[in-house]
Amino acid sequence: MNSKMTTDGLSDDTEASKLQLEKDRREYEEFLSKTFAEAEAVLELEPGTLADTNKDNDFLAIMKMSSTIEPLINQALEAEIKSLRKLKVEHEGANALAKFVRDGRNRNDRAKLAMQMGLLSDSRLKFVLSVYQLRDHYAHNVKNLHLDIFEIIKKIETDDAKIIFNLSGLDRKGKHGEILVAILLKTFVYQRFAGFLSDALHILKPPTLGFGGLLSAQLGLEKTSPMKDSSN
Repeated sequence: MNSKMTTDGLSDDTEASKLQLEKDRREYEEFLSKTFAEAEAVLELEPGTLADTNKDNDFLAIMKMSSTIEPLINQALEAEIKSLRKLKVEHEGANALAKFVRDGRNRNDRAKLAMQMGLLSDSRLKFVLSVYQLRDHYAHNVKNLHLDIFEIIKKIETDDAKIIFNLSGLDRKGKHGEILVAILLKTFVYQRFAGFLSDALHILKPPTLGFGGLLSAQLGLEKTSPMKDSSN
């Protein structure tokens, strides 16, 4: 049975699909706007500082992402420590965690600790570590500053498909192909960055009272969502 045609020659099904796509697009743009505005407020940044990351050159975009991710992970760890102290559970352990975060080791160790505490999912951790890796290669060699993300990945990673997937979810060796990945990579990294920010804000500003981390889950307490990769 054929679908009924509308006055502009489109079937009802096609028109409904177009309307749904437009609705999804508006909702996602609202999500991006809200997420970046909240993150900028938490980090006391000028409006648009993070939201405009997709308009920056690739070097500046990666530097912004790295400089944003690190303090948010630190804040999430500190919030978890405060939760443990309020519960008066494993007080010595909480002090040790506080010292670890404060004295800190390197940012990779803190990100891995966040995953071990249930604050970061494995896919979010891989995204974070990949952003840090790109940041270091941009920062440590001035000759890299003009390179785009795709070019610098090919310089630094033997298995470039792996870091591309960790950053964006794009499959260079499979269904997406190298040309499409080169075109879409920055946009998808930007979207993953927005997803990370949304998860981080959920931990730092939960909608209801809750405590993050694996210990809290074991105690049967309400737990905020870990920074996991759902749709972004």
